[in-house]
Amino acid sequence: MEAYEMPWPVDEKFIEACEATLGVKLPSEYRKSLKTENGGEVVCDGDNWDLHPVWDKSDKKRLKRTAMDIVRETAALKDWVGWPDNAICIGANGMGDALAFLYESGVCTPSVYRWQHETGEIAMVARDFGRLTRSE
Repeated sequence: MEAYEMPWPVDEKFIEACEATLGVKLPSEYRKSLKTENGGEVVCDGDNWDLHPVWDKSDKKRLKRTAMDIVRETAALKDWVGWPDNAICIGANGMGDALAFLYESGVCTPSVYRWQHETGEIAMVARDFGRLTRSE
C-alpha cells in the first residue's frame, strides 16, 4: 500500500452516517477500529484484504481517499449472483472475493465472513473483527 493510501482516523459522525445509509449497526470492534484506522489492510484466510473505508467528506483529500467506501462496495455487490441479501462488504482481496458482515434485524454480527465470487459460498473466517491481523 502506498503512503497516500495509508489508513487514518475517522470521526464518529461518518461511521454513524454509514450505518444510517446501510440501515445497520456495525459491530463494536469494527467501529473501534474505524475510529483509528479507516481503511487499511488485514491478513485473513490466506489472503491480504484491502478494507473499505467509511466515506469521509471532511476535506477534499479524505473525500477522494474514501470514494470506494463500504456503502458503495456493498451496493455494487448486490447485483452479483450469490451475494447474500443480508451482507455488508467491508473488504476485498483484489480477485473478486469479499470480506463481509452478516446482519439480522439491522444489527451486524461480530463474525467476519469470506464470500467467494465464483461459487457464491460464504464462510466464517473470524469470530470477531478484532481477531483479524492488521498488515503493517
